[in-house]
Amino acid sequence: KFTLIFTKQKKDVLFYEGEALYQMGEYGKAIEIYDELIDHGESKAYSLKAYCLAQQKKLNKAIDVCDQGIKEHPDDGEIYCTKYAVLAKQEKYTQGLKVIERALKQKGLENKKEVFMIRVRKDESPSFFVQKQKRSIENCAKYTKIESKNHDSIQKIKFYEK
Repeated sequence: KFTLIFTKQKKDVLFYEGEALYQMGEYGKAIEIYDELIDHGESKAYSLKAYCLAQQKKLNKAIDVCDQGIKEHPDDGEIYCTKYAVLAKQEKYTQGLKVIERALKQKGLENKKEVFMIRVRKDESPSFFVQKQKRSIENCAKYTKIESKNHDSIQKIKFYEK
């Protein structure tokens, strides 16, 4: 397949094709599609490729793909979120939160709200949750109004657009 012009339509078709292959468990073929999209500068393809690698249990390669994506597109918050998810799958929560903190320091970060919303997943240990709860609440303060000031219990939070 050789195309002189990489159109939006072709890009969309490749994303759909990659997603279909992923859903069918054809991760290797999906990776080939995402590699083509990466070659054409599509930042989202880094995250999708990393998810395919994670499904193949190639977590270190998935992290490498995220690192490459972050290097190429440091303002794309989705790639940071993907790296966090892969690290969380390895139970490397502290390292994952450092990735999110790094993302939030980027000027012009895309998907900033999504990055802010990265939170401890249900399967993470309760002690980790308690330890990070205060810090998470403080980090979200720019985008939230906390209805309860009690840091010893779960907070009820309302989210507002800036």
